[in-house]
Amino acid sequence: MNNRIAWLVPFPLKGSGGHRTIFSHIQNLIDRGHRCHVYVGDEENQGLQPTELSKLVEEYFGPCSASFHAGYQIPDQYDLAVATAWW
Repeated sequence: MNNRIAWLVPFPLKGSGGHRTIFSHIQNLIDRGHRCHVYVGDEENQGLQPTELSKLVEEYFGPCSASFHAGYQIPDQYDLAVATAWW
């Protein structure tokens, strides 16, 4: 099973238990063969590049080998999309 999963995640906040849980679930799915892409919201993005977002998440919450993208625009098709915030 190699499902492609898009995750829409608000900008990471250091120490956020909700974000820690989200990235833990994402890494768990990756470890089981799924391909996860994380779309990080623009609210506080301040123009960070995907590699910078990945490093920020690792610094705050530990390793997450997902592909990171800035903004909520999803240009590709996915098997599943998970929105982690109400907006």
